[in-house]
Amino acid sequence: MPKKTDLAVTFPNDHGDLMSPEEASLVSKEIVNVREEVRDCPYLAEALRVLTVKGYRSAIGSYWNAVIDDIRQKIIHRSLDLFNKEINPKRKIEKYEDFQDHVTDHDLIEGAYKIGVFSWEARKMMHQARETRNLFDGHPKSSDPGLL
Repeated sequence: MPKKTDLAVTFPNDHGDLMSPEEASLVSKEIVNVREEVRDCPYLAEALRVLTVKGYRSAIGSYWNAVIDDIRQKIIHRSLDLFNKEINPKRKIEKYEDFQDHVTDHDLIEGAYKIGVFSWEARKMMHQARETRNLFDGHPKSSDPGLL
């Protein structure tokens, strides 16, 4: 029986609106790259559920939420005082919930970089991922995303 922290992609049947075994295999190979300590994140579980029915747009949003949650946790662990000093938010960030209302994803990435949570390269990759999320999950007129 799988543990709660085990991530797996399943495919219920062979309808055209469900992932093929090949698609599920491709996603499963990539899921192993998720750090073990964040595998029980509810956003990742949600992304995997919607992937089985080719809900790529929803999966992008859910996966992004997992990434943002992880960055917030890392910033809290590193130093909220340093983060506040570096990004100078309109309202001081004192707890996890403050991020949601007062820090954009862009500022979160920049602040994480400035306090040493990210390298320069990771910062660039995070901004690229943010743009991908904005294009496929946040823009109503974007083309349909796919696995490849």
